[in-house]
Amino acid sequence: PDPPRHTYWFELRASQVMVKEIASKEEFDKILSESGEKLIVIDYTATWCGPCKSIAPEFERLSNKYPNEIFIKVDVDKCKSVARAQGISAMPTFQLYRGGQKFFGFRGASVGKLENSIQKFSAADAVPSDEMEDEGSMMGCTLL
Repeated sequence: PDPPRHTYWFELRASQVMVKEIASKEEFDKILSESGEKLIVIDYTATWCGPCKSIAPEFERLSNKYPNEIFIKVDVDKCKSVARAQGISAMPTFQLYRGGQKFFGFRGASVGKLENSIQKFSAADAVPSDEMEDEGSMMGCTLL
C-alpha cells in the first residue's frame, strides 16, 4: 500500500472554493455589517441564466486569486428579498461593497470588467466611485 499522504495548507487553500452562497437576507446583512473595510464582491445569479453559468467558474477563480476579499453569490430565486432590496433586474449583476456600502456595480458577464474592478478596488486605500454601469442585455438575463 501507498504510504499515508499529508495534506498541506496550501493544497487545501488552492482547492477550496472561496465563494459563499447567501441563504437569507439576514445572512447578507450580517456579512455586510461584519466585513469591516474588506472588499465584498457580490454575484447576483440565477440557475436558469446561461451567462451566469458561463461566468461562475471565473468568479470562483477570482475568489482564489484575491483571497483577502470576500466573494458572495446570491441566487435571485432563492433570495428574492435580497435581490429586490438591491434593485436587481438582470443577471449576472456584480456589486462591490466596502464598509457595508455599495460603491460600484455593473450588469453582464464580462470577466475582464469583473477582474479589472476587483483589481482596481482591492487595495484598502482605493477610492470608491459610487457608480453603476450597464453592459447591456446581450450579456445577461432579465429578471421579470
